Amino acid sequence: MSPDPARPGELRDDDHYTAELYRAAIGPVNTAYYLPLFAQWELEQRRQTRWNWAAALVTLDWLIFRKMGLHAMAYLGAVAASVLLVIYLGTAWMGFSSPALWGLSASIVLIAVVVPGLLGNRWFQAACNKNMTAALRTNTDVARACEALEHYASRRQRGIVIAAVHSAGLLVLGLVATQFAEFSQRASVRPGPAANNLSPQMASGLVMQSASAPFPVPVPVPVPVPVARAPASAASAATSAPSVKNPALAAKASAGYLINVGLFAVARNAQAAKEKLEAQKLPVTTDTLEMPGGPRVRVRCGPFDTKEQAQAAAVKIRALGLEAVFSRP
Repeated sequence: MSPDPARPGELRDDDHYTAELYRAAIGPVNTAYYLPLFAQWELEQRRQTRWNWAAALVTLDWLIFRKMGLHAMAYLGAVAASVLLVIYLGTAWMGFSSPALWGLSASIVLIAVVVPGLLGNRWFQAACNKNMTAALRTNTDVARACEALEHYASRRQRGIVIAAVHSAGLLVLGLVATQFAEFSQRASVRPGPAANNLSPQMASGLVMQSASAPFPVPVPVPVPVPVARAPASAASAATSAPSVKNPALAAKASAGYLINVGLFAVARNAQAAKEKLEAQKLPVTTDTLEMPGGPRVRVRCGPFDTKEQAQAAAVKIRALGLEAVFSRP
């Protein structure tokens, strides 16, 4: 017949003091797993490696639950340093390709899982030994030391709180990542504020200056009156007249309302903006302007016959996340 299990602060006659101290230091969570392992290590004076799934898969939570704060900070610092090192070496210095970066990232994840899984039991035993030594120094007998250790040991309520905080943190990170992805997608079609070396005031001035007279009105060339004694002048007048091609159409185009969408240093961004506008059935024109900072692709909508049509188009343009600046008709 097996003896009754020991209650907190009591010792069984057939139980070793060290095992009782371990039982109190481990606490009520997973005692059946850790106590035989630690007792075996004490008897054999050697530590056989055994895999710990909790330490491997939820390392940070497991370290916090077992109140190993220094181990948690060291683990978090090592992972963060490894990630930053890979990003700096892989992108800024070495220029690794995407498959190489994925391979390095997978290696970091593998190491972050395997090392705690193999060494987690040893870390926890060392922490228990440290707590046991401190309890024996501050208490006169083993029973009181066990009471102190049981009071300090982690309980299931602590694990529930840690899991809830972890889940909430992951949810917040997911929301932040989603918002950042949407912001990046919108910003990809906007001209960057630092697209050229000009100040914002100068850049806006250039935009308005270039857009204020997109279609210059051609000046009619006076037709010379033919004289009877100079028939050649009539021929020259006939050849000079075609230099003004469709002056009525040109005047109509210049009199319409135009909307400047933006100046793009990257042609790909200009093409993306143009495709968005065309998808809304808006008339789009693009041209290239030479500027001190390099060529810029200008994207415009129009011309529109009335101001109301231009304003309605501007509403659609701004709904796409693009700029809409009117030019004077």
